[in-house]
Amino acid sequence: MYTFETRVRYSEVDDKLILTLPALAKYFQDTCIFDSENKAVVNMEYLASRKLAWVLSSWQIVIERLPKLNEAIKIYTVPYEFKSFMGYRNFWMEDADGHCIVKASSIWTLIDFEHMRPCKPDEEILSGYPLGEKLDMDYAPRKITVEGEGKAGQEQVVYRAQIDSNHHLNNSEYITMAYEYLPENIALSQLRVEYKKQAYLGEKICPVVYEQQGKVQVQLNDIEGVPYAIVEFCYE
Repeated sequence: MYTFETRVRYSEVDDKLILTLPALAKYFQDTCIFDSENKAVVNMEYLASRKLAWVLSSWQIVIERLPKLNEAIKIYTVPYEFKSFMGYRNFWMEDADGHCIVKASSIWTLIDFEHMRPCKPDEEILSGYPLGEKLDMDYAPRKITVEGEGKAGQEQVVYRAQIDSNHHLNNSEYITMAYEYLPENIALSQLRVEYKKQAYLGEKICPVVYEQQGKVQVQLNDIEGVPYAIVEFCYE
């Protein structure tokens, strides 16, 4: 288990001074990267030398509440299972009193970028991720099915500042794009994301928005209507 302690920054909050969902996803992403970088062998440089990378396949983030500006928070992460080329990792966030305010489950795929296909981690890679206990939470399916009739949103183009070290659109940026279609003044209870394919610099992303009572789903498509990702927000 790895732990990262910090305070909520002004650049991470909304107009009500509450942590945004894209910033929350970045905190979780950063925490597992810190965990990897603190390891003796299996870090990002090691994976890159083998033309490998863990690519996020799905998020499920369950929210009791989101922290406020300057609030002290502690973030935990632990991998809990490997199946073939997929790795499973939990995250959670605690406030200064040690109360868990956010829980998350994530699924990652090990990609061989030389051949552009999933690959099974060998024993050396697995040794870099000691497994811990699976977090107690209600796990949703990885796949998301959109419901209802969709409405087209505003097209966006992937720009350079959104590209990460894997040379594609960073996973948090899909959440940022979908976040624009949330109603105002709601209490978010859950975020789910299913990542289907990678978006690259200069590609056009065409949102389609599906709204139901207490739920907004945003399918982020390419120009042919094939989804890069589906983002689902549940709220009260």
